[in-house]
Amino acid sequence: MGSKPRTTPLCHTLVVRGKGSVFAFLLAALFIPLPQAFAAPTVTITQPASGSTVPQGGFLFSGQAQDPSGVSEVRVYVYDASSKTYTVSNQEATYDPSTETWSFQVLPSHMRAGSSVYLYVRAKATSGNWSPWQSRRAVVE
Repeated sequence: MGSKPRTTPLCHTLVVRGKGSVFAFLLAALFIPLPQAFAAPTVTITQPASGSTVPQGGFLFSGQAQDPSGVSEVRVYVYDASSKTYTVSNQEATYDPSTETWSFQVLPSHMRAGSSVYLYVRAKATSGNWSPWQSRRAVVE
C-alpha cells in the first residue's frame, strides 16, 4: 500500500511591532499552518450500506474519521421517519484513533419495524473544526 503524498504546509506570518520611540522592535511572529488550521476533518460511513435493510434488533453504524491534527470526537444522530423524531441526538460515537474508525450501536428503541431511519455523523478535529454532516438512509425490517 502506498504512502500518503507529503506536502509542505503554507504558512501565514503575522508581525507585531511595539510602540515607543526608543524600543521599536519585533514583539512576535506567529506561524499558522493554513491547511491544517482551516481544513475540516473527513468522515465517511461504511455501515450500513445506503438504502440497505437493517435488523429491527439493532445494528452497528460505523465508518472512518481522519484529520491531520487528529480527531477529538465523532457525533451521531438517528432519525426515525415513522415517529418523525430524533431518537438519538448529538451522541458521541466510539472513536479509535489507531485505526481512525468510529462506531455507534443503534438499538431497537431507536427505530420502528417497517420504517426508515436516517443516520447522521460528523467529526471534530483537535483543532476545533467540524466536518460536514454525512448521512445514510436505511430501511428497518
